[in-house]
Amino acid sequence: MAVLAKRWVRIPRELSVLDFRVSDILPLEYERTVALRQRNLPCDATLARTLDGLKARCEIDTIRSFTNGITSFLEADSGHDRHVVVRQSSGYDQTQTYRFPHNCLNLRSCLRSLTLGKYCALPPLHSYNTLTKLILRNMSASTPVAMYERVFEDCTGLQVLHLTFCCCAHTTLVVDAPCSHIRELVLEECSFFVIELRDFPMLVRLACCLTHTSKILFGSVPSLMDINLSFSLEDDSKVAARWIDEFDSFLGMSPTITNLVIRFIGRRTWIRPSHLERKLPHLKKLSHLERKLPHLKKLLVADMPSNWDISWTRGLHMASTFLEVLHIHVPHSEMEPDCMRGMNWSKSGNELRHHHLKELVMIGYTQRNIWLLKYVVRVCTSLQCIVLLKDGNVRYIGL
Repeated sequence: MAVLAKRWVRIPRELSVLDFRVSDILPLEYERTVALRQRNLPCDATLARTLDGLKARCEIDTIRSFTNGITSFLEADSGHDRHVVVRQSSGYDQTQTYRFPHNCLNLRSCLRSLTLGKYCALPPLHSYNTLTKLILRNMSASTPVAMYERVFEDCTGLQVLHLTFCCCAHTTLVVDAPCSHIRELVLEECSFFVIELRDFPMLVRLACCLTHTSKILFGSVPSLMDINLSFSLEDDSKVAARWIDEFDSFLGMSPTITNLVIRFIGRRTWIRPSHLERKLPHLKKLSHLERKLPHLKKLLVADMPSNWDISWTRGLHMASTFLEVLHIHVPHSEMEPDCMRGMNWSKSGNELRHHHLKELVMIGYTQRNIWLLKYVVRVCTSLQCIVLLKDGNVRYIGL
């Protein structure tokens, strides 16, 4: 312990990342013992048991010294931008839950960013007054939903929360946190079927990669401006149950949204092309749609299946009366699309004008998209820039 502490005293405090490993402080005798036992040596059973006992005692003593040394190091450090990552090695007993040493990072802590990995128990976050960013990764399926909900309620200073590949014992996540200061929420490949943002006053940016989630319910989210939604469905067995057109359920979101990204990924999509035509009658209820997206300024529709009629985006366009930038991306396909021509709209005397759209970009443009292009040019009075690309891709860079 004393030797370990002296060794860490010389560590430069300005380093941004420190990686401490138990294997770095195990004695050479331990490695020799492990090598012998892996070869089933020594042959004498009594001597073998003696070596096993020494090896186990060495592991216990080393881990105890390592833990004490880490505690002393954290207590001595007064840094404000420390990033602590807790991970389990592949050989660790995965039935055991790691207990984060929150006793040395309590009210005196200046910890601002914390990442917890698989099989880590969540520390009492109400003690972390300065914590502003929390990342939870690969949480086990036995994790109670109350633990996730407690994150929103207990850590009032938190501003950024990322949940990545997090599983749960419950299918519905309800966020009812009127005192929360979280401004950015990222949910990626989590197991929640339903996400209800009941009371989330400070949330500004939301990104969701939706594989299992079939519904997002928006309650009081008055500050929400940026939304990135990615839809993915990999299991064919779920397709039949979800053939209903669920896209409209995602339009009933906060009216304060200014930026929206919609992306369709996966081997199968859960909106039938034939269902998309049903969106056109919605234009007769334009006042209803305007109430859904009245402040939207930037819209990206990415990875649209090539056999869809691209003209269905007209509904989104007309639903966003203040839309300024519209980007549509259709991946290149070697197969000839089933629908060779887009939908043709004849000119109408009472055709509504769009006075704010300035930029239209279409990636994957083909001749069958000419009707949508003509329509946009005809009704958009402020159009300044049109970009038509035959091929291209969209790269996700997060919020």
